[in-house]
This record gives sequence, C-alpha cells and structure tokens, in this order.
Amino acid sequence: MSTHESHRPPAPVFLDESGRRWRRWKTGALVVGILTTVFGGVVVLSLLVPPLIPQLRTNPVKLSPAPRIATSRLERLQMEKKLELWFALERNHAVPSLRPGQLPLPKHLRQLG
Repeated sequence: MSTHESHRPPAPVFLDESGRRWRRWKTGALVVGILTTVFGGVVVLSLLVPPLIPQLRTNPVKLSPAPRIATSRLERLQMEKKLELWFALERNHAVPSLRPGQLPLPKHLRQLG
C-alpha cells in the first residue's frame, strides 16, 4: 500500500445521497427561467402594444441663445455697431415699400402720358 492510497477518503466528498442539492438547483433554475421569461414577455409587449399612458403635451420652451462673448477688440466693435443699428431700427421704423406701379410720377412725366 502506498502513502497516497492511505490518505484517500472512503467515499466521494460531494455525494448527496438525499438529493436535496439537486432539488435546490432545479428549483433555482426554474425560478430564474420563469423570471427571465416574464421579463422578456413584458419587453416584447411594451414594444408591440402602443403605450397606454397618454402623451404629455407641453409647450416647448424656446431657450434664448447663450450670450456671445467678444474676445477681441474687433469683435467688440462689431457687437457695438450691431447694437447701435438694432436700437436705431427700433426708434425709426422702416417705411413700407411700394411697387413700381404704385410710385407717384413726377409732374413733368405726368404731362407726357
């Protein structure tokens, strides 16, 4: 008899004669299978059935653009001139345009026609 054979246990270490371990594995696998099947069914239904919750209708809020930062002297001058033009146009409203047929003719041209 060798030394290796004398230290060998008489029976398998993981022998479960009652079968409880196997039942637990089967029950755990069944629970995991049921949960994943239910989850998959919910995902498929949510893709196929239109949402039952009504859509929220909100008025879109228009955000103003971020203020422009002038990083050079030229950009500062351009922004100042643009503001001056904007304020001048606010003070002095533009005259509505007329089509050529609506323009009054000068006196010397009215006498020719």
